[in-house]
Amino acid sequence: MHVLPYLIAAYVFVIGCYGLATSRNLIHAVGCLAVCQCATYILLLAVGYRDGATAPVFSDIQPGSRPVVDPVVQALTLTDIVVGATVTALLLALVVQISKRALYVLGHAGVKAALFACAGILLDRYGTVDEFHLHGRARRLRGVGVMFALGALALAGLPPFGTGLGKAVSEEAVGGPLTVLHVAVSAVTGAAVLRVTARVFYGLGPRPEEREGEERDEDKTSGSDEEPETRRRLTRVPDTMRAVAALLLAGALAAGAAPGFAGVVARSVDEAGSWGVFSSVHWTAAGVLLDLLSTALAVGLAALAVVRPRRPAAPDRALPLRRLQSGHVGDYVAWTLLGMTLLGTLVAVGGQAP
Repeated sequence: MHVLPYLIAAYVFVIGCYGLATSRNLIHAVGCLAVCQCATYILLLAVGYRDGATAPVFSDIQPGSRPVVDPVVQALTLTDIVVGATVTALLLALVVQISKRALYVLGHAGVKAALFACAGILLDRYGTVDEFHLHGRARRLRGVGVMFALGALALAGLPPFGTGLGKAVSEEAVGGPLTVLHVAVSAVTGAAVLRVTARVFYGLGPRPEEREGEERDEDKTSGSDEEPETRRRLTRVPDTMRAVAALLLAGALAAGAAPGFAGVVARSVDEAGSWGVFSSVHWTAAGVLLDLLSTALAVGLAALAVVRPRRPAAPDRALPLRRLQSGHVGDYVAWTLLGMTLLGTLVAVGGQAP
């Protein structure tokens, strides 16, 4: 057995890993990943190699008249090449489009962090984040309720939040069915948070029925088992806790409203990801209309869920979906990875340059 092919495979793999660790450019990092993939080709060919053997193609020789290399390893190598090329193409397509999504991710992170901070306030103040148990109990936390509502509208894409600008740019970039999907997902997400806001902070809608000794299906994902971070419940919410949520929301608002901020984000990402190929990011009439549409849909769905909770919930039909998402961390990770893979594939296929 020759050792040289294995040494070459190890050398190529180490070179690729070194490039990944030291690269400051996304396209360069994708190329280094492809180099690491090439090491597997060499390794597979080395495993299936035989002295004096020929390729496992029997069109020109008699079967059994000459030794051939392992056909299974040859097939694995070809499959590896195809998969590697597909992954590389997908990653390059994402790199090309990443400048348009970076602003949305930045604004989305600020809004989600603000909502988590508001949820922490509820948990430390009332000892639970269960939507049913908190029905109408947080009326005194008016400021927190306003921030919760603003966060919900920002998730739906309300201008001029950074989530709205990033959403509009992404929708205009992909076009077609992906735009419909983006509007629908934003509307449903915002509606869910608006529904919680209406029930918890304003006491709207019918009060949930208490069932002694019976666990509702909603209880499995209600967050009723969350433990407060403080030793005892807070009688007054500190101003610092409110300030954190307010600053995060202000940052998400500045990402879309501050003049030139979106351009700075896009330029920075482009310089790091595609060697300075700058894509302009700005508000357009079509983008604003799509944002207003998703916001209006979110408000309508939330109102329907509050006034007639049985109608949009459809518990019997939604039960299989609820069982797929139990609320545990493992389910979140699995479905997040699945969603990212599906969305990345759709963007790579349907994405187009501005």
